[in-house]
Amino acid sequence: MIFSKAYDISLPLGAEMMVYPGDPPFRRTILCGLDQDDGYTLSSISLSSHCGTHVDVSAHMIRGGSTVDQIPFQKMVLPALVISSADPVSVKSEDVRGQPVQPGMAILFQTENSRTGRLYSILDHDLVFLSPGCAKCCLEMGASLVGIDSMSVDRINCGEHPVHHMLLGADIPILEGIDLSGVPPGRYELICLPLNITGGEAAPARALLLEMGAN
Repeated sequence: MIFSKAYDISLPLGAEMMVYPGDPPFRRTILCGLDQDDGYTLSSISLSSHCGTHVDVSAHMIRGGSTVDQIPFQKMVLPALVISSADPVSVKSEDVRGQPVQPGMAILFQTENSRTGRLYSILDHDLVFLSPGCAKCCLEMGASLVGIDSMSVDRINCGEHPVHHMLLGADIPILEGIDLSGVPPGRYELICLPLNITGGEAAPARALLLEMGAN
């Protein structure tokens, strides 16, 4: 695999990061330290499985659904298309129709959330989300993964989570909390590696987009 440029689209984990309402905050506690003459540094971390850049799988919303450790890596390493939406409220099906989506690709949505830096600190309840019509269009076009630069594909605190149910009900992983602020729309290779949590309904992930070069 030859690539000309790589984009890290993962949010950094830290005390000031945004978390979904009701989720526990990220915490890192120093247990041993070089400044304490312990001879080494050791820390513990505490976080939600939906903290920062993370992958939701069907067990999150679907009884008996696939867990993180059951997802084949082929669903996490795949061609991806970054699509930019200018809609300030939600990504619509019109944003997807006519795009060069091929079956088996990941579809990643770049919105005002990335362009205005709304993902980095205090939660904005008006984050752009994915409309059910857009999610339906992604399924019809054969997407293998759907991602967005928001803490949720659904409207924050919407209650019923229709987009989650639509995608996860089709066993399509959802990649949330990605930073697409410096990524031009277009085709890439996505490498997304969620933590291999046994029985997990979700897991934090490191995600990269590779801009492919000529052989």
